Amino acid sequence: MPEPIIIHFLGTGGTIPLRNRRLPCIVIQYKDKLLILDIGECCQNVLLIKKFHPIKSKIIILISHLHADHTTGLPGFLTSLKLLGRKDPVMIIGPPGVSNFIYHIEQAFQLLETPFKIIVREAHVISDYSLVTIYEEKDIEILGFKTYHTDYISSIGFIISETQPHKTLNIKRLTKEIGESERNLGKLTANKVEKFLVTIRPPRIIIYTGDSRPVKYLSGLIRTPPDLLIHDATFIGETHHDEAVSTGHSTIEEAVKDALLLNARNVALVHLSPRYEQNDVLRALINSLKSIIMKEKNLSLPTIIIPQDDDYVIIR
Repeated sequence: MPEPIIIHFLGTGGTIPLRNRRLPCIVIQYKDKLLILDIGECCQNVLLIKKFHPIKSKIIILISHLHADHTTGLPGFLTSLKLLGRKDPVMIIGPPGVSNFIYHIEQAFQLLETPFKIIVREAHVISDYSLVTIYEEKDIEILGFKTYHTDYISSIGFIISETQPHKTLNIKRLTKEIGESERNLGKLTANKVEKFLVTIRPPRIIIYTGDSRPVKYLSGLIRTPPDLLIHDATFIGETHHDEAVSTGHSTIEEAVKDALLLNARNVALVHLSPRYEQNDVLRALINSLKSIIMKEKNLSLPTIIIPQDDDYVIIR
């Protein structure tokens, strides 16, 4: 079985921190890596207190856009890593403007000299209907795509994908063709073993929209259904659709429709407006599903998650 990917929802709110919802921050634990999707205020407390091992792990911080609710946790987190003596580099990837943003943080918070290197990379996703590779390792790649938040600030979404499908050895076929003796097995080369491998699951994929209007066009670019779509669901469409359009956010109903277009196995609704109670969100979700099912009765619906802070999802 492949190593699990664990997605921790450290902050699921937006705009302002609330008693029960921190500002946006989602951490993906994958092997020796911590992939941090946005880093709002208050989230470094959890990153340091819980067993995320931020000193030893490879850290990649992915910033969807430079609004305060998505970035105010960054100066404190970098300062804490400095005080704790981290040695390994920290990579920060974001939209155009992130380099200048980090430069001013380094100036203001005395981070020009740290025991670790801060590597900043700007992701230029110029055109619609395209994906840009912004980070790549042997086992994982991160793609950027254009999102639609506001006209006056650049924003991007992220696709985190494994680079290879997961395979296992077909023991029955292997022993049938070469026999079971240790001598025969010892003669196997890597090339010969390859033909006895069978795929047990495709590469695991996670998509994060950040703050955005719907991203319908992604369905034409992604062939493998994502295991998890983390989607902006700031507003309830029945009452605040116009506000969603004017502020560059999605409604709960639109997030579910994007999940259906992408054939996502799971969709997590985040960045919920502080004006709504949990019952309001559930009611809107139920009404949305009723409407969708009435129009398309044979649809395969994703698992819909409305995460609370500190919830997590495991993808195996």
